[in-house]
Amino acid sequence: TIGHGSGLGLDDGFGDGHGSVSGRMPPRHRPTSPTLRIAPVSVSGRLPPEVIQRIVRNNFGRFRVCYQTGLKTNPNLQGRVVVSFIIGRDGTVSGVGGSGDLPDGRVVGCVAGAFSGLTFPQPEGGIVTVRYPIVFTPGS
Repeated sequence: TIGHGSGLGLDDGFGDGHGSVSGRMPPRHRPTSPTLRIAPVSVSGRLPPEVIQRIVRNNFGRFRVCYQTGLKTNPNLQGRVVVSFIIGRDGTVSGVGGSGDLPDGRVVGCVAGAFSGLTFPQPEGGIVTVRYPIVFTPGS
């Protein structure tokens, strides 16, 4: 906003002016971060669910990127993605599949693919089968 003023000059060429500045700033837009929430996890095998949840939570950024890509197309996109996977004897992930009610197959595929890159501690006595639901909401 620009202020305007006026002044009265004196003999030596100096003047004094007074003015005011006023205006309104538009409301500040604060982008919100999408919310990812874990639903009950199903684990079959000998690796504590808390360990699996900790590793998945530490990688939420990967899943958030997938979801934010979907939000660009549909700002109201929300739903649940259930990722099923196997943790092998060496801690690597295989047999990844995604399902759920989130209506964007690209986001579901991206989230499932992100699980493929995770590594877990070696399970005791064999493989571990996991069903991991994540609920995505756009934020408020």
